[in-house]
Amino acid sequence: MRIVLIRREYITHLDDVNRFIALFNNIHNEVRHAHIRTGGAGFIGSHLVDRPVKEGLNVNVIDNLSSGRLENLAQHRDNPRVEVII
Repeated sequence: MRIVLIRREYITHLDDVNRFIALFNNIHNEVRHAHIRTGGAGFIGSHLVDRPVKEGLNVNVIDNLSSGRLENLAQHRDNPRVEVII
């Protein structure tokens, strides 16, 4: 499982918008052929990650961890098909 951290402070100034867009485009190119699960670190969302992973598909989990926890994805910790974007 790979974790990508995007800080809130990343786009506090207008000058940072281009840098953020470039970062988002890089992530988007990597996740194009993956299933995306928003809120995937929550109790229900983490269960929705299990099925595509069992089918051998790549899954990108997007979560701000406001109510979810990385512990809910612990079973995918060593799985390279799972990427968490925080």
